[in-house]
Amino acid sequence: DFKNDLFKAESHLIDDFEALDSLSTSAYLLFMIQHESGWSYRLGSSYAMVKDPTTEQENYNEFYPNFGASKSFDLPFDLVGLVDISGGKHFSDTDALDSTDPDRKTQDNWDFAVSVGLRYQLWNVMLSPNYRYSKKVYTTDNATVSGFATKDRIDHTNTLSIGADYPLFDNVNIGANYSFEQRDSNKATKYKAWNAGANFGLSLNF
Repeated sequence: DFKNDLFKAESHLIDDFEALDSLSTSAYLLFMIQHESGWSYRLGSSYAMVKDPTTEQENYNEFYPNFGASKSFDLPFDLVGLVDISGGKHFSDTDALDSTDPDRKTQDNWDFAVSVGLRYQLWNVMLSPNYRYSKKVYTTDNATVSGFATKDRIDHTNTLSIGADYPLFDNVNIGANYSFEQRDSNKATKYKAWNAGANFGLSLNF
């Protein structure tokens, strides 16, 4: 019913969402080395934080030390292949309302990911199809999230995506992307998601 849908849309527009306000901060430190074989190796750590602006309390923060390796390959038909391998440990501190973890470490987990992709220039459009597989192993034994125990929880996520970039000028480009993601888990909700987006890029050298 059109009228009913319109009423629902208007009711969302006038709702008070101030309770969802938050302040976020993120930082990343990365060391990278290029080997003569063509492989690039990296080692780094990231930090992310979300704070309630009213109480000034950190609702969530995470340290993520990680490593990775990547390489590109020249393939037939003017294709370029890309391989990336990464992994790390998420150290979290959260007061999630649906968590029973007294130590606030509900989201602690190891992760591992590998992705393979291609790059191909069709006329002036750069096409970038990609496949990524990731695995998360949760390490908190005495907690539940949304009613699911985190002990021995393992998530498997598969993502297929494709991007297209077109240069408007020397330093300006536009693009579009589309992806499909599927997560399977032995102790959490399974889901499938389709995502689409567009981007505008500007690069300058100083």
